Amino acid sequence: MKLKEVIGLWMPEKKRQVKESTFAAYCLTCSRILIPAFGEKEVGEIDKIAVRSFAYRELESKSPKTVKDTLIVLKMLMKFAADELEQAIPSVEWRITWPSANLEDHKVERYSPKQMKMILDYLMENPSNAALGVLIALATGMRIGELCALRFSDVDFDKGVIHITKTVERIAKLSGMESNSKMETKLIESTPKTKNSRRDVPITPKLKKMLKAFSAVSKPEYYISSGSIHCCEPRTFRNQAARLIEASGVSPVLKFHALRHTFASTLIENHIDPKTVSSILGHSDVSITLNLYVHPSDKAKADAISKGLRGLL
Repeated sequence: MKLKEVIGLWMPEKKRQVKESTFAAYCLTCSRILIPAFGEKEVGEIDKIAVRSFAYRELESKSPKTVKDTLIVLKMLMKFAADELEQAIPSVEWRITWPSANLEDHKVERYSPKQMKMILDYLMENPSNAALGVLIALATGMRIGELCALRFSDVDFDKGVIHITKTVERIAKLSGMESNSKMETKLIESTPKTKNSRRDVPITPKLKKMLKAFSAVSKPEYYISSGSIHCCEPRTFRNQAARLIEASGVSPVLKFHALRHTFASTLIENHIDPKTVSSILGHSDVSITLNLYVHPSDKAKADAISKGLRGLL
């Protein structure tokens, strides 16, 4: 059985098991990458040599994460062929040698404390729904999709928290599985990907006051960042945020996700427990928070050695 035939049988099964956005990503991976590479191959011929050669070619133009995600889909297809279609397949333990993550210094993009204050001051002096959205990002570390899905009804003023239960994203909508099939997109609102992403985030008194003021002239079902019954799509809101930050005098204007990094880094620098920060951010594991934001300074390392070896050396 050819891989493209396996894909045709696997897709309807998978569609019932995963979120719409995840299914759309699988479709895109199959149509744009796996079918051109392996579609006409018999699954019994897709051995470790073929997969390794494919992976190393892909790594020449794609990130390790993208290639790893592609291989995850391929492995699911191969196992489906074996378990459900009773096809004889080679081992799927491919043992790819990935580029070392230590070869490059991946710095987290963030605004400095001074820049953060400039942005906050400008947003509070120039109120708008878009400005309120950016303020929420800086004060809670919310992701852009979560912000675009946020309604006034999600704010619990009595408890002083925001309930994060939805996300907005634009996903691929393919007309077919062929590599040259037309691709359209659509905007969807769905639940966050993991249970950790569904969370309550406390808000500061200042932010609560601003939210109350906007809520008083809005309906509960209105989206906060658009101020209407229609949500603001992430790409539009990203552009609005960039214009507001530029207007604050901050330069350069970083990617929207830098607001989340700025929030998290600020908490860590103020000695907030990483586990608490991880919970606020909705990370699936505290190790993500630790790897991204907890980096001891030279002074902290020197102090640790001095204290640890006191009286010995």
